Amino acid sequence: MISLIITVLFIVFIICFAYFIYIKYSAKYTRERFAFLGLTIMSTLITNFVLQIYSSQNYYSAFINTSNLVFKTQISSYHANLSDHLLTLFLIIVLMNFILKLHKNWNGPISEILYNRYRFHESSTILNEAILQLKDFTTKEKLIVPYSENEKNANYNIFNFQEEDKMPWYENVFELLTFSSIQYKIDLVKDYYTDEKCFISKYGINNEPIAILCSIEYPKISSIRRFVNFAKSQEKKICKFIIAVKNLDADSYTINSHGEE
Repeated sequence: MISLIITVLFIVFIICFAYFIYIKYSAKYTRERFAFLGLTIMSTLITNFVLQIYSSQNYYSAFINTSNLVFKTQISSYHANLSDHLLTLFLIIVLMNFILKLHKNWNGPISEILYNRYRFHESSTILNEAILQLKDFTTKEKLIVPYSENEKNANYNIFNFQEEDKMPWYENVFELLTFSSIQYKIDLVKDYYTDEKCFISKYGINNEPIAILCSIEYPKISSIRRFVNFAKSQEKKICKFIIAVKNLDADSYTINSHGEE
């Protein structure tokens, strides 16, 4: 009977993992659904592993026993040993780590709740997002609403020139970049150099160094060279240089990005 349960859980895992990959690359659902499915997969793997330890089986022996039970086959049974269980545990750890990394570096649609957490620098875990998704599934009220870029521009426009903009330009740049993508990892306090008017921060999964110059007017060539030299003095391998310019006369802003040359 345990063999049948292990086999059924494995089939559930395959279905969930296929849907999991679909959610990741389809860009149709928010990270909460991704977290719910990821946590379901991890729970299924752990439950399955406990059953395998208890019954001295692995997936291979469970499939054989299930076939003999359901289809009346006569395949010789196989008893899993310690090395089989260690191999299964290793694969489970690798897969769980893969799921957690995909969740951490999510670049798909986000919900309004998650957007506000980013906005106020609040932490969000795969567990609380999965619980939120479960509540959304089980209640009539829609708790998870996809975040709309258009709505952000309407309700929270940090470049509203109809009113006096009292926020320093470097804070505008910080909000623009961090709200546009979670790949930008900028500490507003620690990363900003006031005298040089620039950030030296991190970007992407590998935390690659980036340099961001915050300038009210278009900088002169000499200012750009000074910025590049200063950035390289702080970090030897800058992967990206960004120049963020606020042109007050044109009521606009410009952000240019260049790789290291």
